[in-house]
Amino acid sequence: MTIKEFSLLCGCTAKTLRYYDSIGLLKPARVDGGSGYRHYEKEQAADFVKIKNLQRAGFSIEEIKPLLLKDDRAVYDAFAEKIHMAEARLREIQTIRESYRTEMNEIRKKIEEIKELMAAEMRGYDPADEFGITAEQYDGIIKNTLAAFDGLDLSEDFSIDYEGFREGEARGDFGEEPPHDYAGDPDYELIYEKHGFSAAREFICELPGIETGGDYALIFELDDEKLASANAFMNTLLGLLLSKAAESKQTAAAGSALNLYCNTERAQNGVNSIRVFKKRG
Repeated sequence: MTIKEFSLLCGCTAKTLRYYDSIGLLKPARVDGGSGYRHYEKEQAADFVKIKNLQRAGFSIEEIKPLLLKDDRAVYDAFAEKIHMAEARLREIQTIRESYRTEMNEIRKKIEEIKELMAAEMRGYDPADEFGITAEQYDGIIKNTLAAFDGLDLSEDFSIDYEGFREGEARGDFGEEPPHDYAGDPDYELIYEKHGFSAAREFICELPGIETGGDYALIFELDDEKLASANAFMNTLLGLLLSKAAESKQTAAAGSALNLYCNTERAQNGVNSIRVFKKRG
């Protein structure tokens, strides 16, 4: 049979048969040496049916090849094993779905707990002496900080990665991995540093502009008094910086984002310091 006749018998195209030939699944019975025409035996139609159905069932080419040499019983057994695997995978997906639902509920609950703790800590913090801001300004910072937890306002344009203070950092024990060494990273440059300050108001006006589209790292070393309210300290500082960035973001390119990494450690000898790094380029 010519390839055209065989394709009509199998209900496929000649292109499909040429493809099966190229990958070694269904070779023609013979090929004319001069013309290169392919010829098939009608008995090969059974192999075509086997190939087509095994493919539809999700068997790979490498799985199909040995089955072409097997009888129908072996093929039925292969289908049964594929069904068993599919059912096992389905049960696994159903389990994952339930686990996903549980984990999402748990993470939402944890976020709410963190939000409530942060709100309580910030409302119990007086930033007037540290930052020189009014109660009205601080209320706005608290509102924006809590809004970020709800996926509002700042979250669409700003990304904040705040590690906060961990006791392990004072001991040199960082758990799974230490904070990133921005000072030794050639992709970042130091754009500001100040040591020995007693209050944030001493440097806040000196800080270079934090711009949308930028990637920054703020590294703090704070004394024990400031560490006692480290989260409120950092959130207030970030709130002021983000407010300034938000005021100028209309001039930034559409869709640009501000990425801020913050880390706080215990100050050596009680000397407060801040270093600000910016990604080059």
